[in-house]
Amino acid sequence: MNRVGDSSLWGAAGTCRALVADADATARATLVTRLRQRGFAVTEVQDASELIDELEATVAAGYARYDVIIADVDMPNSGGLDALAALGGGWGVPLVLMADAPRIQEIGDAPRPGAAALLQKPCLPAEIAFVIERAPHPPARRAA
Repeated sequence: MNRVGDSSLWGAAGTCRALVADADATARATLVTRLRQRGFAVTEVQDASELIDELEATVAAGYARYDVIIADVDMPNSGGLDALAALGGGWGVPLVLMADAPRIQEIGDAPRPGAAALLQKPCLPAEIAFVIERAPHPPARRAA
């Protein structure tokens, strides 16, 4: 089986670096475990404020720490998409949003600026890898 890290899109060490944001500890732990089993290096945060802090640190560092951002649409202190919009977006990596089935139906075809995909929870690493492989990589945001 090919591991996700076999792609040329991944970080210098050949491992896809993922930032996972989900307030549901059980769902987050399951996704993180599955991603690590597939060769991802994962950083996890539990809410939108931690997501914002991590992304601000990434911008301050002046380089991309992640190859993909995976965020739940609904989290305390704002949802994943709202958090990224508040920061101005432009992270230079695909944004994969995830939501429970009822929420996906509610969102429907509403615009999701900057999102490469909206996946139903629980997401499989293969789905995320598929999105990453096919997503356009926007220009990275630079520190001011």
